[in-house]
Amino acid sequence: MSYELPKMKHSEHPLHCNINVRMREKPCLKLLDAKSGEKVLDVGCGLGYFLLSLSKQGIECYGIDTSPESVEYIKNHITENVKTGSCLSIPYKDNMFDRAMFCEVIEHVDDDGAALREIHRVLKPGGRLVVSTPGLEGWLT
Repeated sequence: MSYELPKMKHSEHPLHCNINVRMREKPCLKLLDAKSGEKVLDVGCGLGYFLLSLSKQGIECYGIDTSPESVEYIKNHITENVKTGSCLSIPYKDNMFDRAMFCEVIEHVDDDGAALREIHRVLKPGGRLVVSTPGLEGWLT
């Protein structure tokens, strides 16, 4: 399967000017530690800012979000590998992903345990999950 890099530049992404997103980018992606050729799922991908970062590194990126408008934006600008759906019923196969991100989403989910079990289902054995959530005292709390 050939992989096509997105045409969009980071500086052109609508969330590039959001300091909260940009402050999370480096630590989250460092913890994710994805390698070229791996499959990564961004659960609750929003407008795909992290998908754009990862795809520029040659990583096979996938996303899921509840917003059909966000999914359409990502399909038009970043990758076709994105679906509308819930973290409680992820529309991907078991053991499909090497790594997953769940950033700034878990605090919006009624049953966080069910969401984490569902992400675990789509991760390969030994896969890595990065979860971030806002803290009252800032990113590093």
